[in-house]
Amino acid sequence: MDYRLSFLLSIFKKEFVEIYPMADADATTSMEQAANINLQLIGEQAEAMFGVGKGNSILEVDDEGGRMFLRVLIHLTMHEYPPLVSGALQLLFRHFSQRQEVLHTFKQVQLLISAQDVENYKLIKADLDRLRTLVEKSELWVEKKDKKEKVEILERLNKMCSTGVWKKQQRLLKNMGAHKVMLDLLQVSYDKSDVKMQEIIKYTHLFLQKFCMGNQENQALLHKNLNLFLNPGLLEAETVQHIFSNNYQLCSEISESVLQHFVHCLATHGRHVQYLNFLHTIIKAEGKYVKKCQDMIMTELTNAGEDVVVFYNDKASFNTMLELMAESREGVGENSPLRYHISLVELLAACAEGKNVYTEIKCTSLLPLEDVVRVVTHEDCITEVKIAYVNFVNHCYVDTEVEMKEIYTSNHIWKLFEDFTVDMARVCNKREKRLTDPVLEKYIINVVFDTINAFFSSPFSENSTSLQTHHTIVTQLLQSSVRLLDCPWLQQQHRGQVEVCIKTLAMTAKSRSISLPLELEAQIGSMLSNSALSSLSRNNPNYKSSTRSSRPNISSNPWDYKNIIEKLQDIINTLEDRLKPLVNAELSVLVDVLHQPELLFLEGTDARQRCESGGFISKLIQHTKALMNSEEKLCIKVLQC
Repeated sequence: MDYRLSFLLSIFKKEFVEIYPMADADATTSMEQAANINLQLIGEQAEAMFGVGKGNSILEVDDEGGRMFLRVLIHLTMHEYPPLVSGALQLLFRHFSQRQEVLHTFKQVQLLISAQDVENYKLIKADLDRLRTLVEKSELWVEKKDKKEKVEILERLNKMCSTGVWKKQQRLLKNMGAHKVMLDLLQVSYDKSDVKMQEIIKYTHLFLQKFCMGNQENQALLHKNLNLFLNPGLLEAETVQHIFSNNYQLCSEISESVLQHFVHCLATHGRHVQYLNFLHTIIKAEGKYVKKCQDMIMTELTNAGEDVVVFYNDKASFNTMLELMAESREGVGENSPLRYHISLVELLAACAEGKNVYTEIKCTSLLPLEDVVRVVTHEDCITEVKIAYVNFVNHCYVDTEVEMKEIYTSNHIWKLFEDFTVDMARVCNKREKRLTDPVLEKYIINVVFDTINAFFSSPFSENSTSLQTHHTIVTQLLQSSVRLLDCPWLQQQHRGQVEVCIKTLAMTAKSRSISLPLELEAQIGSMLSNSALSSLSRNNPNYKSSTRSSRPNISSNPWDYKNIIEKLQDIINTLEDRLKPLVNAELSVLVDVLHQPELLFLEGTDARQRCESGGFISKLIQHTKALMNSEEKLCIKVLQC
């Protein structure tokens, strides 16, 4: 394997150097005029590397194209000693998967291109070697100097995680087995009151979180050891959150027992936000909702009851909530009961997001609209609570799969809208000067406008009998929106959201024959006209080409990391196309060997007679039965043939 990988890399380097000589490797070299790497020649050389027969390959095991080698393996497979039979079968399967193995391993190759790459490799290797030694000698952990050294190593590795091209660093650390050392480190027993050891464990979790962040391959590696993290620890909860974060496959395949573990932790080990954060993470991944997780979380939370699902509905608890909000004027503390409550409401809203009738109904039974409005419209309500509660209203009452009649027939939503106009006025209190309250601004732009737009765009709102009665509030919402759009400090990416909301409100006013002040109508007309012109100019091909032409052309260095990796990927694609038929052919020959092993032996020999009489196949069946309990993977390989 090492020889073949080295051979392929040598071919690649030789071809690359011929196309991009080192003397030309500077920032001014243009790659556009350079010749392409001869992929066909590389493919032919790679294929020849597996040549069989005398003199065709220095890796050939005999002078008969491997037939003698196969005869030896078939003999060993009919032996009475099970470990010898298993070893012979493993070798037989590997012999007929050489091309597949080389192709798979070559895809995992990571090139150390720059001097910094080499330096990083040396540093990581030295640190991991030392850490392995210290983990293996667990009795040394009681020594203060060893603990200090481990902290220093972990600090260096964590720092490396935050510098350079992180994807490249993640791959390098994976290839060097850094995660295996960290997993071993987490399994070392220690005194839970040992502060220094707690620091070591914290750094270990931070490393693992960075190791799998945004990297599905690394997430899958840690997921194999998921049980190691399924305990009440908060660091463990955060690491599990990173393992599943934005990974649709892992989220959609999650078992019910994992969810139950975290809900159980909430009930028995305290209402910690970290547990809720994990549950929130698995609801949506890669832009897709995981309905299975939404349903399971909703069921588990409902079953958990008041120990986990904490609301402030009655008079006494509502006063407690007002006190908590008063304490949180300068920000909600991480350990505050209010932080947990906000996270819980956000989780429930996320469970109903994407239109899920089962969770929508459950959510509305847990947190009635009347209670939401009472909290949001209270004069002491802080913005963080408003964000969570109004978002809950949007996903559980407005943007829903089935009609929630209460939202369209009662006055509750209109009380919310009135409160929206008050907060919108606070944001644009001074037209020229931006308010130094980013949380309030986020609430208005991302939550308020989204809710207004969802309500008036909903097909269910057409049946609303209360809309005409509250035409004054529709006018006020329009005036507040137009006033905000007129603020020069409003960022371009947010203007679109405000414009969409204004259009929706204006269309509603028109369809319901709500008369607007003449000045407001003129402002809306002007705004819509300017918006259309702006959209046309952005879609104009001449506008786009002039924008592109204004960017300077930057020549690339052919010896930079990106170009070298792209060329290596071209070779991998070529090898895949060229070797795939041969991989299939190898498997086909293996099947023939297992089905007719007697053809490998001369007529009249004992081995041939034994195979012809079923000695080989009966032994294979007998051994495969034994493999079911001891070597499942080998058993599956045999059965697949």
